[in-house]
Parts: sequence; structure tokens; C-alpha cells
Amino acid sequence: MSASLDATSFDLAAAAFIASSKREPGAILRQQAKLFVKDVVHFTPPFPKNAISASLNEHRKVGLRAVARDIRKVFMPASKLKMLATPENPKLAQKILGYIRSGNWTKLNGILPHAAPRLQGMITAGHFIRSATLNIHNSRRGVNGRVVGGRRIVVMNASSINAVLKTQQAKVGTAKAGWMAAARHFQLTLPGWISRNSTAGYCLDRSTSTLTPFIEIANLVKDAGVYESNVHIVSRALAQRARAMTKQLEHWQAKAAAQFNR
Repeated sequence: MSASLDATSFDLAAAAFIASSKREPGAILRQQAKLFVKDVVHFTPPFPKNAISASLNEHRKVGLRAVARDIRKVFMPASKLKMLATPENPKLAQKILGYIRSGNWTKLNGILPHAAPRLQGMITAGHFIRSATLNIHNSRRGVNGRVVGGRRIVVMNASSINAVLKTQQAKVGTAKAGWMAAARHFQLTLPGWISRNSTAGYCLDRSTSTLTPFIEIANLVKDAGVYESNVHIVSRALAQRARAMTKQLEHWQAKAAAQFNR
């Protein structure tokens, strides 16, 4: 992910941490980089409110529920149409429902112009279709991947809605998977629902350099900049690392003070 970041607090905390530690800078850099990767995975969508403390399984549940909500915003099974649930003509409604449930699109189209012109109008307008598709769902998604507002489309084949749902839920974890290159490098194990996704990312480790040791990590998932702008993933992970290092430094200082005052 690439975005404009203010890493001043992190840089100050890291400098103080390295100066107070007895370990060589490269080793500290590798340790903090591994912890950063763990943090940044937790701050990459999907995640619950307690992103850091929640298990990654809870993160997955958040993602699955979000996808299910999005699918429901786009598609509705025809059998749930209010005009069929509480019809003026129950016999006609049952006949129409029968065609819907059996998937007989031809007979449904044949009866609607005369018996249910409102449903026919929905078909003509594209608001009543035979099957749900990924293309329709994707056309309703905004830049952040979530579905934007709009009229729900009534679908005759309810199983096609479930098929779209299953396909999209399988992609949950794609954004987090952009950190897999770094996770593998630092031997950080991530669950299969993340690692199974093929997402671009890289990790360049020059922590053993005697001149200027550094580690470069990137998540190259599509729309990475949008994620960073909206959720501040890297900024929050750097802040988490800065707080953790400062807390550890304060612990060292308190311990040293206690020993000095004995």
C-alpha cells in the first residue's frame, strides 16, 4: 500500500527503543517488522471494532457478514415479493410462484403480460431477472468494495443468489493476503482464508546491512491507496508499534530505576 504517512512518532519511538536495547539494530528491526506485519494484517479489512485483540477468525466472520449484507442489497428472491406473499388473487400468485420455483421462465413470461403487468414491467425494466450474476453484483460496488445504494433486483432462480454469495465470500481475506509475502518472510503464520488468496505484495529485507539497515514491506492489492485513505491501515499499525515500544521502554526504565534505588 502506498500513501502519504507521518511516521514521526514511530521513528522517535524506534530510535529510543534501539538506543535503550542491548540487541543490535538489525535484530530489533526484524523483530519490530514481524510485529508490524501482524498488526497491519489486523488493521486491514475486514476487521471488528477491537481489531488488534480480536482473533482473525472474528475478522473473517465480519467479512462474511459484510458480503452477505451486500448481496442482499442487490438481489432478492422472487418468492419473497410482497405482491406474491399477500396477493389479491391467491390462485394466480400460486401459479406464478410455481413457475418461479420450477424455473420455468418461458411460462412465467407468457402469463405475466395479462395476469401481472406490474411484474412484467419489472422484467422489462431489468428489475426482475432469471439469475443473479457476479457482473451485476460487481457493477453495484463502490471504490471501497462495498455495495452502494440502489433498487434491489428480483431474481427468479434463488440458488443463483447463493452461488454469487459463495463466490464472493471465498474472496474474503484478499486485502489481508497482500501482506503474505512479508508474513512468510518473517515466518508469521496466517489462516488459510487469508493465505489462499493470490494477492500481490513484497518484502525487501536489508536489516543485515552494516550501513543503513532497512526493511521494505508493501501490500499491492488493487485499490490499496483507497483502503489506506479510508481506514489508515499503515498509520494505525505504526501507531500501535510506537505505543508498544514506548511501553516496553518505560518498563525498562522503571526496572532500571528500581535497581538503582536498592
